[in-house]
Amino acid sequence: MKRHPVPLWLQAVLLLAVSLNSLLVAQWLHLVRLPGSKDDLTLAKEGGLALVSYYQKLAEARGVAGEEKVQASLKRLEREIKAARAPAQVAEAIGRYDQILGLIDAAYLQRQEGKAVALVNLELERSKVRVSGPLVLHPDPMTGRIAVEDEQALLPPPVKARLEEEASDLGLQRALRLEVVEGRARIATPADQKQKLALLRAELEHLRASLNEIRAAAGFAPLSGPGVIVRAYDAPHGHSWEQIVHDQNVRDLVNQLLGAGAQGVEVGGQRIVATSSIRCLGPVVVVNQKPVEPNPIVIKAVGSPQRLARSLDFMRRVFAATGKRLEVELSSQVVLAGYH
Repeated sequence: MKRHPVPLWLQAVLLLAVSLNSLLVAQWLHLVRLPGSKDDLTLAKEGGLALVSYYQKLAEARGVAGEEKVQASLKRLEREIKAARAPAQVAEAIGRYDQILGLIDAAYLQRQEGKAVALVNLELERSKVRVSGPLVLHPDPMTGRIAVEDEQALLPPPVKARLEEEASDLGLQRALRLEVVEGRARIATPADQKQKLALLRAELEHLRASLNEIRAAAGFAPLSGPGVIVRAYDAPHGHSWEQIVHDQNVRDLVNQLLGAGAQGVEVGGQRIVATSSIRCLGPVVVVNQKPVEPNPIVIKAVGSPQRLARSLDFMRRVFAATGKRLEVELSSQVVLAGYH
């Protein structure tokens, strides 16, 4: 067989490609440095200064860029990064100022609490309420909405409702305890350690209650209330595919209930959570990797009984068309187990 010689231009291209590849490997192994490439110290400084810029923008977004402690810390960090003579010194400087985020958060929190006090005083002045006693503003961890704890009923109901509505826009992140003296509110300062401990315990109980609400809403704690109990039956003496309740039927029922505002759903004793799976293994419906009792498959949901029942009207017709049966029972008390 006759061999054709490789053209000189192709040999040159191949040689150039091999040379460039070798240079790139050598640079990656830090054996050579290509012209125009940045050394490690320059890269470290650029990264550090980018972090300073991020902190600055965060402080501006939260309205605390002018706070003295925040500005002083940012300027010191910037100076130390610029003066660093090795990448390790840049890392050390960043480590020394890791409290900057805490300073920004603390300044923002203080600013928002000051706004909350001003809002309470505005409402007290507007409503001409001249009372004395404690008030507590509790932010809901899920929604951010404010609930006003008013043990001594200092505020008329309309004033309390208006205050809760307006304070919900402030973005409070923790309970704010106020002391009202003759119609003027201020942040309460505990008189001694016992009072501080009592306040912390009260806040802990509120957080526990909020956590339980979150766990129940997410499906990880039991939930009870009015709702519906749904029973899905196969067609009598039915053996064909369309006459048996399948995973798709169960998923459709669950989606309809959730779409109608169900606060929680349980299938065959298994609580539905964000990661739940509903599928078939042969003729058996499996929920959360556990088989559920068939014929009927029992589905429970907590929510408005009438609304939940109406949401299943279409599914009743789908079931009836293939001989299957769907029973919906309205109940004043449905109990759902937590996910396990």
